[in-house]
Amino acid sequence: MNNAKQENRNPLRLAMERFFKNKMAMTGLILIVIFTVAALLAPVLTPHDRDSYNMTRRYAAPSGQNLMGADAMGRDVLTRLLYAGRISLMVGALSSAISAVIGIVLGAIAGFYGKWVDMAIMRIADVFSSLPFYMLAITIMALFEPSVRGTIIVMGFLWWTGAARLLRSQILSLKEMEFMEATTAQGISDFKKITQHLMPNAFGPMIVTITLNIANAILTESALSYLGLGVRVPIPSWGNMLSDAQNMFVLQNYWWMWVPPGLCILITVMSINFVGEGLRDAMDPKLDR
Repeated sequence: MNNAKQENRNPLRLAMERFFKNKMAMTGLILIVIFTVAALLAPVLTPHDRDSYNMTRRYAAPSGQNLMGADAMGRDVLTRLLYAGRISLMVGALSSAISAVIGIVLGAIAGFYGKWVDMAIMRIADVFSSLPFYMLAITIMALFEPSVRGTIIVMGFLWWTGAARLLRSQILSLKEMEFMEATTAQGISDFKKITQHLMPNAFGPMIVTITLNIANAILTESALSYLGLGVRVPIPSWGNMLSDAQNMFVLQNYWWMWVPPGLCILITVMSINFVGEGLRDAMDPKLDR
């Protein structure tokens, strides 16, 4: 009786109920919200200016004046950590959104039209997939001046292949179903077939992929910024804050310079992965809970 009631309920509502019952996913979501709100409210949460420096406070240990200590320029680490959260989270979200849009458009076209269109798009995807990402990203960032915008664009335009392949495979399966024959009989345009009938049914797996891509983008931005090829100082990001850890003296003596940004990256990426896994489980129709 209960199973029959569940089958008659809205699938989206069922998925949301499953997600909210997942303790790990909810923990991850709460942590992401906390980090995002803290980053947005940085000017309110800290009395220090982001870039103001005080050479008399160089490498100052955590204290009442600087809760997380000061860096090599005497700048407040907590303040820069909060502002860095804005950059790292923004880079992760926007680059993932760009790659998702490109992947969704190309994947939908390839899956729906098939034949030579599918072959051409998939061969382009093969070329992008065969190129070593970090080597290509580092080369592009070295040719142009590293910046927040450049980091977002490079990652967005190099990461679309996964979303394209996933949506293509979903549409190849869905377009053979009976409801698509009905849309053809009704004379519905190709655009409406894709946007109103096929893509909504492939929505679940795409949301999971996009969510997990945000975590990958944050890690990638951190790596590029650590190498000096991503977000450049004085604009802080968690990645370029970690670059001070390249100095062994700092690594051994001034833990507050690198432990806080490292923990922020770790907690944020793990939280996003928990949310992504929770969404995947919640949207799995075969999962009986």
